Amino acid sequence: MSEEDWRALFPENACLATIAELSVWTSVGDCLIAARWIEERSSPGDAPSDRLIIPYPDDQEFEVVFTQCLHWLIQSFRAPPSKVRLAALLDRHIAPQTCAALLEARFMPNVDQGPAGVIGLLFPPLAHHAHERFFVVKDSPHVIELVQTPLRCLVALIGQAWPTATRMRQLREQSLRESGTAPTIVHQPYVDGPLFSLIEALAFHAQGLAIGPDAVLTAPAIERGYRSVQVVGRPPIEPRLLAVAQQLTTSMWQSLE
Repeated sequence: MSEEDWRALFPENACLATIAELSVWTSVGDCLIAARWIEERSSPGDAPSDRLIIPYPDDQEFEVVFTQCLHWLIQSFRAPPSKVRLAALLDRHIAPQTCAALLEARFMPNVDQGPAGVIGLLFPPLAHHAHERFFVVKDSPHVIELVQTPLRCLVALIGQAWPTATRMRQLREQSLRESGTAPTIVHQPYVDGPLFSLIEALAFHAQGLAIGPDAVLTAPAIERGYRSVQVVGRPPIEPRLLAVAQQLTTSMWQSLE
């Protein structure tokens, strides 16, 4: 796929804004530990580190998706201001300049990749991930503390989307072997937020499946799913169809009152 086609499917600014939602997974506890490390008064239970080891499946396409999402997270991560403020309320020793340092922290890691079969030799506590590849993400300890949960959340979300996309690819391959033709399988999200929708779309795309409105082969129509009303079809969409979808959405929410 050309760079132009890629950007049409995954516009950079929209993807950055969506992946930035992972920042909310930084906890108040993470902010407290990071603040104490900056002020050189870590508690006995704190364990700040300048590196994070993240295992993931031994799958090249999975790595491509993970790497792309990591690239967007590096650019978009910011510590949540509300959680920094709450941390300062819980620990009155945190200085204003420390809060500023947390809010100004940027994720600028060095990332090393390790092949499957090696992690147990380098990091014995992770030997149970022996069949997986891994990233070693290195940054300042307070930054690693802030970003560790968003990173783990990211790889978990990709892991949730991956089995479905893999099964759909295998279904197409089996059909092609047995009949000489393969069905068109189009990604269509049924979630109530953009973050998982984006990750799921990336998983489908990496498996060679179709995504986006240009892949929809049917005439424009309205589909009602769980907690959603969707207009399906290729642009331009008839305005009256959009109006009907809006009316159905309003009725759906009114029925819950």
